[in-house]
Amino acid sequence: MVVRSSTRVQEEGKEAAVAVPSEVAEAIAMVQSDSPLVAAEGFSKLSHATFNNPVGKEAAGEAGAIKAIVDAMERNISNGTVQEDGCHALRNVAFHCLPNLVLAREQGAIAAVLKAMETHPENEALQAEGLWALLVFCSNTGMILPR
Repeated sequence: MVVRSSTRVQEEGKEAAVAVPSEVAEAIAMVQSDSPLVAAEGFSKLSHATFNNPVGKEAAGEAGAIKAIVDAMERNISNGTVQEDGCHALRNVAFHCLPNLVLAREQGAIAAVLKAMETHPENEALQAEGLWALLVFCSNTGMILPR
């Protein structure tokens, strides 16, 4: 067995597999729920699993967390609390994680945050979370090269 990074495990002659922590996998499954309450709980769990955790961030990005959050925000656009929590989760997953900043741009996170802010202009907490998320997405853009 050859370890390529803290989230990739590769056996000789096989493609590298992403080692996803169980709490990250559980959070992503919750985010994918049709229930706004379960999705919001998943956002919170994902935020906690990735806060100041570079390994958790990388694993979450590779496991599809950003796309799952964006999809949940689209499904629940009328729910301001879900939008606020989604912005917070996107910010945590992308903060200081260059691969996830690229994924955020490619997977519609910027548009999802803007749509949430436009849909709920009266929600001050959502506006604050949205601005913080956009700030994170725009940071270190000089280091991000197009794929």
